Amino acid sequence: MVEEWRRLRDFGLALHRERQNVARDLERLGAKFHSASENFAKATKYLQDLATIRQSLELDRDACEGARQRALELKLWEIDDLALTHGRKRSLYLRATLRIYGVLRMNESFQELLNELAVQVQSTLRAGLDVIRCLSRGHQVDRHLWAEFQQAANRLAHPHKIYQELQR
Repeated sequence: MVEEWRRLRDFGLALHRERQNVARDLERLGAKFHSASENFAKATKYLQDLATIRQSLELDRDACEGARQRALELKLWEIDDLALTHGRKRSLYLRATLRIYGVLRMNESFQELLNELAVQVQSTLRAGLDVIRCLSRGHQVDRHLWAEFQQAANRLAHPHKIYQELQR
């Protein structure tokens, strides 16, 4: 029983480290999500500015003739090229934002699962320690204390049992 308790304690410590890793990942992903969102907004604004400039140049082109008109047409082509390039970038930022958001949601769910598992591990450790204390003093384990330990252990083992049933 003591050896199992130690293994469970070690698992609880590993679980704590993993929870910290997931929290750090969430912070990093949050920063990347923020950056991608800002870049998407900047690209959108830039495309709107290009559209405004393009409209202005079209009006100027229609108002003049000859060499000036051809120069304005060249500028319009350059603006179209910039709009195409930045439209692609905007699309990439949008996809990045959506993907990062999905990973963030998945990690948040994983963190909730780890937190629940940590609560169950702590409960089982406390109940197991109470049973070990009773046994180390040479006392008979109280029926209520033993039932509390069994319930905690069963709550901890329940997801594992479900997983084993799904594997059949």
